[in-house]
Amino acid sequence: MMHQQQVADRRQTTHRERRRDPGTRMFTLQAGLLNAARAAVFGAAGRSLMQQALPIVMLAAVWLAAAPARAATLDIEFGGTNGGNVLWDVILTPDPSPAAAVEIGFAYDGGQILAVTPNAAAFSFSNPGQNPFTGTVTVGVSIHDVLGTADGAFAALGAILSSYDPVRVLTIETNGAGTLNFGGQDHNGLFTGARVAQGGVNYDGLTGSLSVDYQAADFNRDSAVDGTDLAIWSGSYGGPATGASGDATGDGLAGGGDFLVWQQQFNGGAANAVSTGAVPEPTAAVLLMLAGVSGLTMLRRRRA
Repeated sequence: MMHQQQVADRRQTTHRERRRDPGTRMFTLQAGLLNAARAAVFGAAGRSLMQQALPIVMLAAVWLAAAPARAATLDIEFGGTNGGNVLWDVILTPDPSPAAAVEIGFAYDGGQILAVTPNAAAFSFSNPGQNPFTGTVTVGVSIHDVLGTADGAFAALGAILSSYDPVRVLTIETNGAGTLNFGGQDHNGLFTGARVAQGGVNYDGLTGSLSVDYQAADFNRDSAVDGTDLAIWSGSYGGPATGASGDATGDGLAGGGDFLVWQQQFNGGAANAVSTGAVPEPTAAVLLMLAGVSGLTMLRRRRA
């Protein structure tokens, strides 16, 4: 009797397996064959390699799923000052591909280009590029004479990006305010404008421009409006003056209106950040500076 019950149980189990979803049975079969093939061909080391590769595959899948659909672009931003020099940051907004290469020609109107410094944390590769200033292929960054002395520059750089967020490509330092343009060159007849290469696509014809001006009350042109500029204005007060000797209003004189401009821009610091708001009440620091300058002026008059 017990034997008959065991046979019946086996028959019911077999019947349930036959009624299982065919897709489930196929998946089980495929998984078994895959495991067998992996063990036969690669052995334990093969399984380790596949396990190591899995995070990379998953990372690539996440990158592609999350990356925005967009074309690569370039832009220039004001990067601050270094003493009396102006810094210009070149920014890449990439497409979803992690590898990127750039070829950019620059022209500067206003002085000289002192340095071109790549962002080594991202653009660590010096690539060959079509240099429009030499008509040849050059590598990395270089400064050139175009219409004047050191008023042109070229950069050919590459990067493996860790994200698709905007990233600084390089920083250009110039010896003063002016206008920096990029992308206005013909690259040896092969393409015009700046180029960004990503994911097998060349984004050509990219251009941009940024102008930076000193503030009117920055009389010594050190990119800061401070007590030194107040002293310059005080030394010219009541007489003729230029933009370098106390005239902030452009009327050829150093007077009360120029002081009001200095007061408005005091501690503004950065070039290209002139305020257009109402003239504020003098702060304690301003009053102390003014008192000191007035004392010096009275002392000079007594001695005279």
